[in-house]
Amino acid sequence: MKPKLIALALIATVLAACQQEIRLTILTGGDEHINYYGRTDFSDPQHPKQWAAGAYFSFDFEGDFCVVNISDEYNSNRRANMLEVVIDNLATQNVITKDSITTIAIGNVPEELLQSLKGNVIRCYDSITDAKHSVTICRNTETAMGYTQVNNITAPKFPPNKAKQACGMIEFIGNSITCGAEADTTLMPGAQYQWGDWHRAYYGYGPRTARKLGSAWSLVSVSGIGLIHSCCDMGVTMPQVYDKYVLRYDQKPYEKRTCHPTTVCICLGQNDGIQDSTTFCSTYVDFVKRVQAFNDNEVARFVLLTSPMADNDLREWQKNMLTAIAKQLEKENVGQVSTYFFSRAWNGGGVSHPSVEEHEQIANELSNYIKSIH
Repeated sequence: MKPKLIALALIATVLAACQQEIRLTILTGGDEHINYYGRTDFSDPQHPKQWAAGAYFSFDFEGDFCVVNISDEYNSNRRANMLEVVIDNLATQNVITKDSITTIAIGNVPEELLQSLKGNVIRCYDSITDAKHSVTICRNTETAMGYTQVNNITAPKFPPNKAKQACGMIEFIGNSITCGAEADTTLMPGAQYQWGDWHRAYYGYGPRTARKLGSAWSLVSVSGIGLIHSCCDMGVTMPQVYDKYVLRYDQKPYEKRTCHPTTVCICLGQNDGIQDSTTFCSTYVDFVKRVQAFNDNEVARFVLLTSPMADNDLREWQKNMLTAIAKQLEKENVGQVSTYFFSRAWNGGGVSHPSVEEHEQIANELSNYIKSIH
């Protein structure tokens, strides 16, 4: 038996024993009490996997503790994934998976249960009230860091799930900015920094915009990617990988769900730079049409964005291109298409990317604009 399976079997055995002493309910990762948002692979229906930055799942429980067991596509040659753990939509905590098995222990976990947990055990919110709580766990890192898989969730009780999987969500298509890359330089000292250490997708402009509008979200984004030209010798562009789970490596075709985004915001072009106008515009038009077709023509609104990192020259060029692209798409009746030009550049985070605080400013602009066109 593989080491991961052995570890999971041991955990399941110990939890079953503890269940005799403590009132526990154990859900598998595919249980109907758990809602998944963003691109989620259900090929193993009891152990869903997520790769994308900003992909998340949520559930409610009753009691003063819960335990979430997660497998990580762990590779010791790179940094691990980071997850944002949010309780009751108020308190948040960034955690690092660090190992192939990570167990997130939330609240007043009984000592005998705590001692039985295997792998990388992370304590969150050591003291919470004995009440009904909501939990959201969101990937801060992106597809290049590998998947996270939900194995099981344990709590005293789970109330009936009244939430539905997200239809009508907002999809954000973009590059490192949309991933929330380099946004939080407090997560790792600069001298020890490796790529991925400063990612914080949950606090990126996309999820923040969605939360301000009361919507679920999905990020389809890759650091360094462009429309016709990507940086860093990537070898792929967004039109090539849009229909994949593992975006960075153009792997694993995305199995479309029955629910589609009703609004799609596209923020590409920073890595392209100033290109041949005809090629850029025609490729952009074709890409929007492809996104619409992929979503069964159910996207009601496309919002084309300038880059929040662009200098003045690139921003002016993007304004001209997006204006022309929107006019062409209008002629071709591809949904409702509009443009939004950010007021400035934000470069206060790592590697001249927007900081966490600046993502809030970007989200304020974008959410106000989307409200104005509804």
